[in-house]
Amino acid sequence: MKENRHQLETLLRCFCEEAQAAQFAEEIEACEKLLADDSPLPRPEVLTAIKQTLRQRTAALARKRHLYRQMLTAAAACLAAGVGLLWSLHHQSPEAVPVQPVALQSSMVQEFFTDEAVSEISSKLDDITEQLHADSSSNRADSWEAEINNEIEEMVLIAQADFWKG
Repeated sequence: MKENRHQLETLLRCFCEEAQAAQFAEEIEACEKLLADDSPLPRPEVLTAIKQTLRQRTAALARKRHLYRQMLTAAAACLAAGVGLLWSLHHQSPEAVPVQPVALQSSMVQEFFTDEAVSEISSKLDDITEQLHADSSSNRADSWEAEINNEIEEMVLIAQADFWKG
């Protein structure tokens, strides 16, 4: 071991002063001793801090679990109360709530389908269609496909010109 230490100090002296080389050699030996042990245990205060942290986390999780259980129980109670209330109202007076059909006035229907309204809607739809077509054709001109096609055409022209032959 002394021969290894001497070789290590000799090597370290090539890079730093003699005092620093001795200190570095001692530190390296101390590290080797620590690594040689099977399992170095942490200090007791570190273990205490870890245990305390774990206790705090488990307590927080237990509080959350308790809160969620309370919320679920309250929701189930509200649901049961609501179903019971609806059930009792339905069985007490089933004919108490009158159901009236919705009636459209014929004048509203005729007004909606007049020639003017239909032509206005159709012209708006035509305008929208033209805008969509114009936007899609302009997007095609600016799309990545058009850019790639332009690049390929430029490369073909350059290759056909044989610019590298001089």
